[in-house]
Amino acid sequence: MESVSEVIQTVLMAAAVGLLGTLIARRRQHLKLIVRVIDRNDMELVQFLDQLVARGDLVPAPVT
Repeated sequence: MESVSEVIQTVLMAAAVGLLGTLIARRRQHLKLIVRVIDRNDMELVQFLDQLVARGDLVPAPVT
């Protein structure tokens, strides 16, 4: 009987850890959508556009 209860306990703990991981991943994705984190590729694009503006090849749009 002890081995059965240990198996059940292990399965429930694994399910709880899996659920926790899923909830964390969903929360992280939600926060990324809200904050719109700039990743490495976006940062390279921003730097390239800043260089174009600094050289005068690109003029920023006026704020309306």
